[in-house]
Order: sequence, then structure tokens, then C-alpha cells
Amino acid sequence: MESESCGCSSIPAPPSRGCRRPSPGSSGDTGSTFTWVPETLARELGARVIRPVSLRVADNRTVERTLGELEVEIQGRMATRLVVFGHETDMPLLGADTLEGLLFEVDPVEGKLRPLSYALAV
Repeated sequence: MESESCGCSSIPAPPSRGCRRPSPGSSGDTGSTFTWVPETLARELGARVIRPVSLRVADNRTVERTLGELEVEIQGRMATRLVVFGHETDMPLLGADTLEGLLFEVDPVEGKLRPLSYALAV
């Protein structure tokens, strides 16, 4: 029930050919604006630091993290997206910015990513 209120869906990550794909165990979180990547991994992948950012997390605390840019690939779709450099204890998440930017939606029944053939412009 908690995962429904925060917009989380567990999504199996695709097998990794390259390092810029979501890590296994990542969840799609339509309630999270940004994708969260462990800081060490983000730096290894060459994420560009933008600035510090304040974020309100699921338990209503505000935390400070680093915001950056990273090229992300999911199911063959690739784009540069904003990412949060997560701490060791932070759960990796695929945020709404990444999901929508790569034209995916989360199927809440199946818990899978569904590619979209169009973007909304309304």
C-alpha cells in the first residue's frame, strides 16, 4: 500500500550491455521527479555535476543531494537526463523526468515499462 501512495513500481532492469543503464533493483517512481543513481556509480559513469539540490523524500524529510546530468539508456532509447547523486543508503529510482523524457510509462498492473509512440503536447 505504501508503494502505491508514493507512485513506486518495481521494474526489472534490462540486462546491462553498457554501464549507463538503470541498475538492477531500480524502481520506477512516478512520484519522484529525478532518477536517483548511487553517487559512486554516477561519478564512474561521468555524470556532470550541476548544483546542490534540496529534495523532499517519501517520509517527508528534506535532504540535500547533488544534481547532475547523465546519458541514460533504457530499452534502446537514449538521452541525457537529470539525476540525483544518491547516498549509499538511498534507493536507486527511475524518476518521472527520465521515464517521460525517454517516452515510457509504467504499467501499474504488470509493473513493467511500456514504451510510448508519442509525446504529449497539450
